[in-house]
Amino acid sequence: IWDTAQRRYVDAAEAERRIAAAQVALLGETHDNPEHHAIQLRILHAIVAAGRHPALAMEQMDTDRQAAVDAALARDATAADIARAAHVSRGWDWIHYAPPGEFPIAERLPLVALNMPRAGMRGIMRAGFSSLGEGEPERLGLTKTWNAERNARLRREIVAGHCGEDGPLTAKLVEVQRARDAVM
Repeated sequence: IWDTAQRRYVDAAEAERRIAAAQVALLGETHDNPEHHAIQLRILHAIVAAGRHPALAMEQMDTDRQAAVDAALARDATAADIARAAHVSRGWDWIHYAPPGEFPIAERLPLVALNMPRAGMRGIMRAGFSSLGEGEPERLGLTKTWNAERNARLRREIVAGHCGEDGPLTAKLVEVQRARDAVM
């Protein structure tokens, strides 16, 4: 388990202890790695066992689908029902997310849609940050603290994540990722 703050690996017991005590914990993973999802589930169990009642926020669900997710949770839906209610994209291999998605159902925990809605991403692809509306890029912090070095680093990550393809759309993908990260 990689601790991003300390830039080192930690064992499961230390991660579980620290995360159970934290106000906010971001549990990332390589999306198609089942072991990463198993670690996330163990950590969620540890948090609840420590007496916490966390909300589980998921990148796979767009914020404009929150009401549908809440309605599905209210009727004791399955993880697959929630994925349908949230309109989870086929790009997400839901088989990996179903076990962590079932956990909040079983434990009656809030499930929070975290991702920027697709319409917002399409707007950025067409017109950049101005498509977000007046004042919104500033509110999201998109106009502060960004520089050429950060832009180049994010661009390299996006290119690497797209099989090395660096075409005309890459600059737009960088803007979309920045906005998605700000919304999350």
